[in-house]
Amino acid sequence: MNIYDAIDQATRDSACKQIPYVAHRKNNCRWLVTVDGEDFMRMVRAYIEDV
Repeated sequence: MNIYDAIDQATRDSACKQIPYVAHRKNNCRWLVTVDGEDFMRMVRAYIEDV
């Protein structure tokens, strides 16, 4: 999987105001989630403001 292509597709497929992400894993491994760094920082700031 090309993670950059996958994020591009997630961005195209996401609805307005949704944060695009890609959840992926190898067989018998833990799930990983890839999200754009700017979106990640927005999520962190929103969480901190909510706590």
